[in-house]
Amino acid sequence: MLAQASQHVLTTLLRAETQPAHHALDSLPILVEIASGSIEPHRYLIVIAAFDQVWRMTEPDAWAVLTKKIPEISTLRDERCLLLDDDLAALGGRGPKPKLADAVAIVTASQAAGALYVLEGARLGGRLIADRLRKAGHPLGSPGYRFFGDLRDDVAIRWRQFRSLVDAVPWTTTECTSACDAARATFTAIASALQAELADG
Repeated sequence: MLAQASQHVLTTLLRAETQPAHHALDSLPILVEIASGSIEPHRYLIVIAAFDQVWRMTEPDAWAVLTKKIPEISTLRDERCLLLDDDLAALGGRGPKPKLADAVAIVTASQAAGALYVLEGARLGGRLIADRLRKAGHPLGSPGYRFFGDLRDDVAIRWRQFRSLVDAVPWTTTECTSACDAARATFTAIASALQAELADG
């Protein structure tokens, strides 16, 4: 498929190339729990701590690199790692940890696009999770629950804007390969962080 990458818009290719990694992540029991809205507080903290690791080590660099390639995308820049930091502190979570072994390399714009495809795409699933957490009685929007509670109703519009700006770039086949590698690495990093937090917890 990547041999024909120039005939495809990047986000369509990313979706196809990352489906197995995406499905494997969503199938982790702890993410199935939070997706249902039924999750115990200590398990919720594990999710927030794991997400904090990945977003903090990936999101700022990815936005900085991608906005150099696509200046217009700066209007969407919204670093949710700051919300995770706040939530983790409010929940009494542990402080910053060493970088994950499965760190995501963000050097090129294509790598940034791949990583942000995962992090920005997570807003869509996060919006559904937020609705279920709220129905289950979790205090979304209060300290400790801002990462999910801050998601607005316009996430689908924002996602279309992000995809449109990324897909307007004439990425080369090599860049498409790099973007797909970075996206898969981001999914892997999230899974690894969750497994590490579960082991520690």
